[in-house]
Amino acid sequence: HGRYLIRESFAAGAYGKVCAGQDKSSQEEVAVKIVPKYILISPEEKQSVIREQVIHKGLNHPHIIKLLDVFEDEGAHYFFLERADSGALNAMMTYSGIEENKCRDVFRQLLLALEYLHHNNIVHHDIKPHNVLLDNDGATVKLCDFGASRAFNPHETSLPFAGIFGTVGYIAPELLESKPSYGPAIDMFSAGIMLFEMIFGYGPFYPPSACTYQELEFPRTTVSSQVQQLLTRLLERDPAKRITASQALGHPWITLNAGGRSAPSSPNVATAVVPPTCNRW
Repeated sequence: HGRYLIRESFAAGAYGKVCAGQDKSSQEEVAVKIVPKYILISPEEKQSVIREQVIHKGLNHPHIIKLLDVFEDEGAHYFFLERADSGALNAMMTYSGIEENKCRDVFRQLLLALEYLHHNNIVHHDIKPHNVLLDNDGATVKLCDFGASRAFNPHETSLPFAGIFGTVGYIAPELLESKPSYGPAIDMFSAGIMLFEMIFGYGPFYPPSACTYQELEFPRTTVSSQVQQLLTRLLERDPAKRITASQALGHPWITLNAGGRSAPSSPNVATAVVPPTCNRW
């Protein structure tokens, strides 16, 4: 496939598989996401691959996996991606939870990626541990998989409801209730579910659809009141009251031991790198 070698598969999902690969000229190790065309049956599924390419190509952030190149032949679409060497976050999660300081470091980096996306009018739409990759022996977080992502018109700040997309257990209540529109707040709810799982070792709602009516409860635990407060704001049922990524980056639990805001702000929306054609979808 041109400049890349494609080797063995190391992951698979509903829309294809991920293989190891290598850039022939630089010898750089890459990941290759392969989406067979035979599984893309509906017009929406076919369009989603193009949408993913357009959205992901325009992204440039230290906590987002880079899309290096794309290729298409008669049988499949190929995404050549930056390789993260330490697996996905789900592999380090345990039934007893992860130490709170480690959770803070991982979650802060995820918030930086979400702030960047939301400032650039993009909803990821599938935040979950499997889509949070770790690099540099687990020290660096890289958000991946933009197959469900949507770009919205910045003048409208929301997207019309078009069905329930995402992963069961991480879907925001406004989607489950088929509200007429939604926005970046769905990513914050999903991130809240993920943080709860990281801290406590299990999800906050059972069954997952109970998030539409069940009150959030915390187990008797030694975790800080600050992380419980942040979780309460992330898992707010009303999206208009839910904390944003920028607000969360200034939350006391995130800034603890950081002397203020944890990291520089993402690029201003005026420097958005996503092509305007994204707004069609």
